[in-house]
Amino acid sequence: MFAEFTFAAATDITEIYVWNYTQGSLVRGIEAYEVFIDTGSGFGTTADYTGTLTQADINNHVAQNISFGTVENAVAIRLVGAAGASNSGLGLDEVLFGIDDTVAVPEPSSTTLLGLGTIALLARRKRS
Repeated sequence: MFAEFTFAAATDITEIYVWNYTQGSLVRGIEAYEVFIDTGSGFGTTADYTGTLTQADINNHVAQNISFGTVENAVAIRLVGAAGASNSGLGLDEVLFGIDDTVAVPEPSSTTLLGLGTIALLARRKRS
């Protein structure tokens, strides 16, 4: 079983938080997992990341983190309950994606050089 999430635009993803759910006193959620990430060319056949989470019980309903550094330009993520786990199903209460939303800011010297170059081109054009 799997859950697939598609983003409206390419996004730099850094982590996934999942909240497993409880049903009375029964253990539910995802235990062993595989994460497949599509960066525009489709999902591969081998998981990009694997790991294990603690399944939720009545006393343990907290966010758990799947962290993998920054994956640039992700367009979709597939979260799979890994085969062979005691519960290879997938039951999630909530999912949150951590994104890298830093914006590259040019150095002041680069901006100055660009401005001077533009002024020089305009001045040269006026002389002609």
